[in-house]
Amino acid sequence: LEIALEGSRISVWETDLRSREIWLDSAWAVFLGKPRAETQTTTGELMSLTHPDDREIGKAAAVRAMKGEIPGYVVEHRVRAASGEWKWILSRGRVIERDAGSGRPLRMSGTNTDITERKQMEEALRDSETRYRDIVEVAFDGIMTHDQGTILDANRSFAQLFGYDSTDEIVGRNVIDLFARPEPRDAIRKRIVDPSQIELGEITAMRKDGSTFLGETQACDSVFQGKTVRTVVIRDITERKRTAEALRISEEKFRNAFYLSPDAININRIEDGMYVSVNLGFTQMTGYSEEDIIGHTSTEVNIWARPEDRARLIDELKRNGVVIKFEAKFRIKGGNLIDGLMSAAIIEIDGVPHSVNITRNVTEHRIVQRALAEANGRLRALSHKLLQVQEQERHQLARDLHDHVGQTLTGLKLALLRAGNPRGRAVLGECGRIVDDILQDVRNMALLLRPPGLDELGLGAALG
Repeated sequence: LEIALEGSRISVWETDLRSREIWLDSAWAVFLGKPRAETQTTTGELMSLTHPDDREIGKAAAVRAMKGEIPGYVVEHRVRAASGEWKWILSRGRVIERDAGSGRPLRMSGTNTDITERKQMEEALRDSETRYRDIVEVAFDGIMTHDQGTILDANRSFAQLFGYDSTDEIVGRNVIDLFARPEPRDAIRKRIVDPSQIELGEITAMRKDGSTFLGETQACDSVFQGKTVRTVVIRDITERKRTAEALRISEEKFRNAFYLSPDAININRIEDGMYVSVNLGFTQMTGYSEEDIIGHTSTEVNIWARPEDRARLIDELKRNGVVIKFEAKFRIKGGNLIDGLMSAAIIEIDGVPHSVNITRNVTEHRIVQRALAEANGRLRALSHKLLQVQEQERHQLARDLHDHVGQTLTGLKLALLRAGNPRGRAVLGECGRIVDDILQDVRNMALLLRPPGLDELGLGAALG
């Protein structure tokens, strides 16, 4: 019996109330971490081993039993073991002998049970529950427990999520009332109440003011106050869905701009120039297919006519993060060279630096520019030559006019000198003819010095 009691962590004791001596079986010594042996001690010594906070509770219970107020007592208290740690003991006792005449208690007997492990488990459970409650209360997600749809408990986040000031407004309500009903009520009940439903997915929830939001929910069975219930976690994903949709649209726009751009667009790893992606414009401009390019480096493809241009581009990208209007020559499939006008920027893909490059084929534009420059040069040379010829002609005409008019005026001077003799009238007539000749010569010279279009088309057309 003693071994059985020891195995069950129970110790038997008996007290002589007259001598205050107490006897405990060998299990008691084992409880306290001592060698197994029966213990003979006094109630006072035993009380000294009891935790100070528990002494009065045990004493009061024993006194009530001795007075006959209760048939027996049950008290949990702590006792110091040999190691100094506190052991939890469940003591039961009752009076087993009284004086026949006075009814005075003479002996008491009972058991002590080591409940330390149970107490430690209870303490751990309390700590766990406290931690759980703390976590639930500070969680951003709404957490709610219900029994067949009736809400038993909820955290503050759940109340706030649904627009309520406190959980008191929610507890006791039917959880189905908190969800909008684009689908039948029975379907909602099945999704929320059915224990087989763990991943509830997305559901439209309704706030106190009637507005709705999109919630992502999960549920599982749990125990609440000894009963199996359902715990539901809900998160507002309205903004996430809105952001995801905006991102999808943005990515679609980028994808369309990337693949449909007539310019060549390619993405390369900065480290070695490996091609990650190219668009249709790239394949059309270079003649390479995606299979020719993707996974290969620009060095392997030999696309840079001057490899030092790529080094210069990368250096500028690393300094500024972006390069605008970078001119370089590129070797397309077949070996021909083209002129490219390029802009590039650094992006990160999975944390690895890449460059996104936009290149426009400006070969024909450069040819036209060079031809135009050559034509402008020839035109400037021709204009200069024309100016030289015109200047020479003006000088020659001026000399001719000077010589001819000078000679004519000299003749006029001599004629006037002869005007004083009897033949004066005839001389004056001759002077008039000379003046007329001078005027006609001046007119002829003027015609030679102006554009012929002035007479044919008018002044405006000639000047134009």
